[in-house]
Amino acid sequence: MHLDREFPQYRGYKISPETEKIWKEEIISKILLEIKYQTGIERTNSLSKLSNIYESDAMIQFLYDHLEMSNLDGYSKIVCLEILKKMMQSLNIMNKYNKLNQPDAKTYVQAIKDKINLYKNNLSHQQITIDETYKDSYLLKYYDFSQENLKKRIEQI
Repeated sequence: MHLDREFPQYRGYKISPETEKIWKEEIISKILLEIKYQTGIERTNSLSKLSNIYESDAMIQFLYDHLEMSNLDGYSKIVCLEILKKMMQSLNIMNKYNKLNQPDAKTYVQAIKDKINLYKNNLSHQQITIDETYKDSYLLKYYDFSQENLKKRIEQI
């Protein structure tokens, strides 16, 4: 069951911030457990869900740790880098409007960019492995999984 917080009916229920916090923690725990036991497209779908609700610092660290996993296929690493780049872009915008809660926000964002470039460089110099769940996915049925196309995708990150 899902109830969007933006609907007027939701506000009418007067859910306390404490209850919302508990719900958020439960959702995060559930998604983290899913990620632990998933591979391929299921894992990256869960990572995307997590990135929508996890605090940015925690999500960035989680993605760094995830990218270091030896059993993570190359295509999943590309998706992780894309999520990381979107987060970095959001942080950059927040920094522009002085909304980023970091002592040295510019250095913080640059460090993320440097890390992305490091992972991009590593990926671009190796054969990109692809978990079979991506190839079996209806959504990616016509996707070009050639090494050439994947290298172009890495360059665009």
